[in-house]
Amino acid sequence: MSSQAPDVRADVFSLGAVLYTMVATYKWTWEGDVSACVNADSEIDPELKSILRTAVAPNREQRYPSVRALHDAVGAYLERIWPGRSW
Repeated sequence: MSSQAPDVRADVFSLGAVLYTMVATYKWTWEGDVSACVNADSEIDPELKSILRTAVAPNREQRYPSVRALHDAVGAYLERIWPGRSW
């Protein structure tokens, strides 16, 4: 347990957890902590999995530094798999 006050990376973690739940359904997130679930999920595209791993990293220093950085990573991923949309 960290003695540091929550910062924006707590929001990044929460958004990553919600995104993962939307992608994988509740089946996974009810079974354990979200970072372990992301790591164990073999059905997620590797690039999206990397984004999610970063967002829900147990060590907050390893997470995206801002919600904008997470947004940009997800937007770039979506542009690669579905070009021409406005993300």
